[in-house]
Amino acid sequence: MGVMVGLLAGAGVLLIWSALSYPYQGPKQRDTRLRRLLIDAGFARVRPASFLAVCFILAMIAAATVLMFTTGIIVSLFAAGAAAAAPYLWIRSRARRNREEITGVWPEVIESLLAGIRSGLPLAEAVSALGVSGPPATRPGFEEFSRTLHMSGRIDDALDAMKDRFADPVADRVAEALRVAKDVGGHDIGNLLRSLISTLRSEQRTRGELLARQSWTVNGARLAAAAPWLILLLLCMRPENARAFDSAAGALVLAGGAVLTVIAHHLMTVIGRLPAEQRSLV
Repeated sequence: MGVMVGLLAGAGVLLIWSALSYPYQGPKQRDTRLRRLLIDAGFARVRPASFLAVCFILAMIAAATVLMFTTGIIVSLFAAGAAAAAPYLWIRSRARRNREEITGVWPEVIESLLAGIRSGLPLAEAVSALGVSGPPATRPGFEEFSRTLHMSGRIDDALDAMKDRFADPVADRVAEALRVAKDVGGHDIGNLLRSLISTLRSEQRTRGELLARQSWTVNGARLAAAAPWLILLLLCMRPENARAFDSAAGALVLAGGAVLTVIAHHLMTVIGRLPAEQRSLV
């Protein structure tokens, strides 16, 4: 009996030691570019392989539909390529809008956090509460903080998980400010957060004016890229026009047009794009 009690006590001590020495590390997925886009677009639970399967299915449907109406094999192949790229372009556009929305509500988020701290809430509870009461665009990031905190019991791990979920320079600054407040005390955390709010609002006013002037460039690039292909699709509704592209020369013309369209659209987008703030506190 004494041996059994000694073994159980030793096992308990070993488990406590292992929990303190090797804290919980949440399951991580490879943060590939596609995975990051899916997370930013609000589809964190969608695996990249599933997304690629959807793109392939859409490409097959588009190819079959165009082939049925035009009987042009080459045109249907290019339609399949466009249909396969469309979900990726939509996901990228949605991710960009979500990032801009999150950037726009950070002052409100920091004000809510500051109000929670001033009301006497512990630091971890004030941050976790934003997963329920914060702006909808930012709730997933703070829910990740709360989930990791409950699993690991370490606020440093939760702040790292929050930074990975947002992948945003402002989130990095807020997380590091909270980490400093947790380590050395939060006497100046109010002044620090209020200064950050003032800086962010000033940046947003300037960026908003630039985005309003930039929008016409982006819309013009999209219209210029799409118009020739829409006209081509209308022309290919006549079978004789579609079959004209089934030759090697026709395929070369379409391939050259596609390459030039992609290059021109990319150049116009890059020229009109505003520089994004880089993460420096990763």
